[in-house]
Amino acid sequence: TVPTAGDFELGIRYASGEVRPVRLLIDGAVVRPRAADKVTGGFAVGQQAWHSEGVVSLAAGARPVRLEQCLG
Repeated sequence: TVPTAGDFELGIRYASGEVRPVRLLIDGAVVRPRAADKVTGGFAVGQQAWHSEGVVSLAAGARPVRLEQCLG
């Protein structure tokens, strides 16, 4: 839940041995069509890394966040 409206840095922590981007949606709207598209060196826990997906403007309240597999 977002306590007050504003601009927020959005980071995702993940591990990936190959490029497998996802779509990032907030409130059902696509905010990044190809998020988490970096290779971190592998899929192990120790290869997880934080990556910034940029700054997003959010209204106060519950903001559902969804990641969807990019196909094709």
